[in-house]
Amino acid sequence: EAWLGKGNVSLSIGNFGEALNAFKNASSFGKRFAAGELVALTAQGRDLSRKGEFDDALESFDAALAIDSTNTDALLEKSATLTNLNRLNDSIKIYDEILRTNTNDQRARSGKARTMVGLGQEMMANGDFSAALSIFDEAYRLDSQNNLALEGKVRSLTREGDMLQSSGRFPEALESYKRALYIAPHDAAASAGFEKTIAQRQQRKNTNLEANESKKDAQETEQNRYLRQGLEAINNGSYSIALESFNSSIEADGNKGEAWIGKAKALFSLGRREEAISALDKAIKIEPTDSKAWAIKGQIMAM
Repeated sequence: EAWLGKGNVSLSIGNFGEALNAFKNASSFGKRFAAGELVALTAQGRDLSRKGEFDDALESFDAALAIDSTNTDALLEKSATLTNLNRLNDSIKIYDEILRTNTNDQRARSGKARTMVGLGQEMMANGDFSAALSIFDEAYRLDSQNNLALEGKVRSLTREGDMLQSSGRFPEALESYKRALYIAPHDAAASAGFEKTIAQRQQRKNTNLEANESKKDAQETEQNRYLRQGLEAINNGSYSIALESFNSSIEADGNKGEAWIGKAKALFSLGRREEAISALDKAIKIEPTDSKAWAIKGQIMAM
């Protein structure tokens, strides 16, 4: 008991060498005293890690885990140190070991999420945007408070869109930008990429290089898909995306009053009042008794 007390006092003032010596002497009197040595080794490793002495810190954590290989505190500290050494996959393996025992351990979930963000950033630097997106998705699933994971999703989708745009794969590029803007409606890079891709796609259409895509756009299933995307974008406050979706829906089938009404809402939200009224007139021409179109037009005219 005396050795145990001395160890606790030394530990409290950060004298890890004396604490370890005292706890070792205490443990010689029985296994029930061994816990102090484990705590001291973990605390010593944590202190070394904070000082940037990561290799020495790992030695302390390994010594602690030699006493109890399942000790969560030692495992968590070792994982964090491995992350600091950029040994990201080794760190993730330890977090997974903890989560196999307790899937709800928030410290392990948050730690793994932070490490996965680092791994996702490496993938981004290597140009593997799809892999990066999957990693950021998993990081955000583990810890929805990790803003870097959410930001990583936006950045990887935007960079993926840039890559697709540069190779002329405009529909896929637009889809990537839309997904990015669904997460962050006002992101400047995603918005710029989206607008540039629309302009490039229109230029290609003008030279009849997208004849096959135009045929597909004429199908009823495409019209419904664009209409749904437009309605979702309106609800999300992404009015530029909504306008593009409703225009695509109208291009597929211009006789759908709902698409013209949606376009009017998007235009009005973008401050284009007269164009919105014109779109509503189209909807009313298609269906003269459409009370919804008349009501919205009345509201706009009154403003």
